[in-house]
Amino acid sequence: MTNSWYRAQEGGASFFAFSPDPAPGRDGGPADDGFSQMHREMAAMALLYDIPFSYLVPAEGMLEPEEVRFFHLDPNWIRALLDGAFSIGRNVGVDTANDSAYLEGVYDKAMAAGLSVRLRLQGKPDLPVLKAVRLAKSSPCTGFLLRSELVSGWRGLEFNAYGDREGTDPLPALRLETLSDEVLIGLYQGVIARLDIQQPPEGFHFGFNSTDGKLSKRLRSLSTGALDDGRAEIPIRRRGNRVVDFADIAAAIGKELGMAPGETVTSAHLALQMIQNPHRIVIRIGEGDEQS
Repeated sequence: MTNSWYRAQEGGASFFAFSPDPAPGRDGGPADDGFSQMHREMAAMALLYDIPFSYLVPAEGMLEPEEVRFFHLDPNWIRALLDGAFSIGRNVGVDTANDSAYLEGVYDKAMAAGLSVRLRLQGKPDLPVLKAVRLAKSSPCTGFLLRSELVSGWRGLEFNAYGDREGTDPLPALRLETLSDEVLIGLYQGVIARLDIQQPPEGFHFGFNSTDGKLSKRLRSLSTGALDDGRAEIPIRRRGNRVVDFADIAAAIGKELGMAPGETVTSAHLALQMIQNPHRIVIRIGEGDEQS
């Protein structure tokens, strides 16, 4: 009987010896950041990973096509979510009492660990535990759901959230992920007052405007680079081949800028005036949309 028990234990030991170590986090990163595996899994759950979409948007009419909806992450809802995860191991009433006393600390640690989930996915170092806990407690978590053709049609769009309408208080992103071809979710630490959606910097290019069949370019100040009211006409050399005449464009730009007859419009002047900024949409909560 004893030998049989030993042989069974030896078989179990061999199984564990050849089994891979438990994954330290969702992304397989190092586990020495001060958070346990449980805290990291709870953090992912608190950031709505693996949560059925019907829990987030119960009815399709709540998120119409070409619409963005903002929300606050309800702490009580997240606590109930984590409590449900904990309930799997409950057998007797005393487990419920123990979980109730333990859950609040797990919630704080999970929300703090959530600040590092995106950093880990980007290969960046985690926030220190104490700093993460303080930051998680100091401000709520808010986010947005975007349903639009932008999600699949314009890859690489940048989403920047701010805690003020002027765009001087950037909020750290906790999660920014596409849920489908047309739905994207964003979560940020802090209350979103402004959201900028813009093309990536590599979207810079030469361009001009077309009005009533005529091409023109709004000019920039040579001292500040800001757009002015002046416009220069864009001459076409061969319309069929879509070729513009840069020599005539330079002359038109120099004339509109009031440059002296002896001054030459250089390639630097031409680049400054012809550059076309990537498109950007600025959404200020409660104030409508502003596109620039």
